[in-house]
Amino acid sequence: MITVEGKWYDGKRSAKTKVILKVFDNGAIEVELADTGEILLRQNRLDARISDRLADTPRFLTFSDGSILETDNNSSIDQLLQKMKIGNWMQKIHLLESKKRYIVAASLLVLLIGAGMVKYGFPIAAKAIAERLPESVFKIADRQTLEALDRIIFEPSGLSIDTQNRIHNHLQSVINAHPTFHITLLFRKGGKLGPNAFALPGGTIVFTDELIQLAKHDDELLGVMTHEIGHLVHQHAMRRIVQDSLLSFAILSLTGDASGISELFLSLPVVVTEMAYSREFEREADNYALNYMQSHEIPLDRFADILLRIDKSSKNQGKDKWTGYLSTHPPTPARVKAFREAGSQKN
Repeated sequence: MITVEGKWYDGKRSAKTKVILKVFDNGAIEVELADTGEILLRQNRLDARISDRLADTPRFLTFSDGSILETDNNSSIDQLLQKMKIGNWMQKIHLLESKKRYIVAASLLVLLIGAGMVKYGFPIAAKAIAERLPESVFKIADRQTLEALDRIIFEPSGLSIDTQNRIHNHLQSVINAHPTFHITLLFRKGGKLGPNAFALPGGTIVFTDELIQLAKHDDELLGVMTHEIGHLVHQHAMRRIVQDSLLSFAILSLTGDASGISELFLSLPVVVTEMAYSREFEREADNYALNYMQSHEIPLDRFADILLRIDKSSKNQGKDKWTGYLSTHPPTPARVKAFREAGSQKN
């Protein structure tokens, strides 16, 4: 026989009474008063809803007539469930919770799953969402980011109109080769950002005056341009922002409602000016530039040359960890080597 001590509520009054639940070997049950032994309830077989086990919190047996038995005797209830062959998945949960080795194993599993989501799940989801966002979202991103950069960092370009027109004309062919991206080239004085270039999600590409002045050949700027277009093609900026605000963008991609979306781009100026992309993104952009330049017979040394010049410029400014064009890119020597070797193989 199994006995369970507890408190009895008859379902009619708030008063509670000390009782004992007895479960006999044949499955019959009795609930009797602890003091007098008066029988309050008899059943040929237990007919009650038993609450799930949650650590050592009280359990409740709710009977069909509305009466309730509350008990702290969890072990007896577990024994009762086993005897009555009543399945309860929470028993398995409690077993896991009560064994240290299971807790450690579960914690490690959660960490592994979390790491996997961050490394693989979030980027995959961000890419899928970015590909489904309406064009209006990209336009909002460009407008808001450029306004912020013009207000906080940039100054109007000091380049002459002739210089701007010359560069526009030289880069027009690569712009025309990507009509679906609606590319617009702008010039700004970069100030503390120095020689730099940025691709905004909606197709706006910004070259700083300092970058133009550093270049010794317009094909060097074309190499930078194709690298930035590589970011556009692979939607790197938007994917980074989506990944940082995954839930909000998931709802947007499903509903198509762009109202209130502008606040999600508050961090985009930081992303583009600090080039806060992964090295994988930068390699993708480099590979895009390399393939485009090769296919259009543009010397690959041009891009390698300006990379070295930018690197030298940053070191001359005494910046060990420069926040400009090379900040999170792969190391400059490795990038230069890749372009030099590809160029020599072609020759």
